[in-house]
Amino acid sequence: MIRRDESEERFTRRLEAFSDIVIGFSLAQLGANLATASHAPQFFTNPLQIIAFLFPFAIICSVWFFHHRLFSQAFVPKALPVILNFVWLAIVVLLVFAAEAYTANSRNPVVIRAYFICYALVYALLAIQNLIAARYAKERGDAEMRARALRFAAFMSLWTLPFLWSLAVVIYVAPGLVYGILLSIGFAVAGVLSGILRRVFARTQETGPIRT
Repeated sequence: MIRRDESEERFTRRLEAFSDIVIGFSLAQLGANLATASHAPQFFTNPLQIIAFLFPFAIICSVWFFHHRLFSQAFVPKALPVILNFVWLAIVVLLVFAAEAYTANSRNPVVIRAYFICYALVYALLAIQNLIAARYAKERGDAEMRARALRFAAFMSLWTLPFLWSLAVVIYVAPGLVYGILLSIGFAVAGVLSGILRRVFARTQETGPIRT
């Protein structure tokens, strides 16, 4: 992990705790929407309503994991990363709202665009945070941590692309069979490239940290 002094470590822990509260608020928002959206019997007998709950819940869990990984290994407690973290938290809250709207009305182009934009920004900001961490690790002479930060930045950048691709598809293609196929192609390509990237970094680890 990034080597921090005592004051930096204390600040990072408090900022992560605040971030966890905001992410927890997203979970509370999701639960509150459940309480107001439907009666219990209708919820448990309607697969669409169950999916409308599980889909945003899975999103919250995934972004929390990536955020925790950033803070535990590579977060830099400086002004720009702190500001980017606040922006990221705001987008996560919007992403949960957009995901709920998306499951409720998956053919509305405005809702779909908002969903893909939020998701792309979540990954892109995580990539930027790790690039900042890589630069910070280089300044402190921590080659191993720099390599980890660059690796994570590469994966976050890669998974930003299918959401940008999906956004372009939404703009130019009407919802339907072709639309669904194009979206699937984008994520399938990202999955293949992710596997290739994982093997490339595995070989890099065998030969030593990334150098410039």
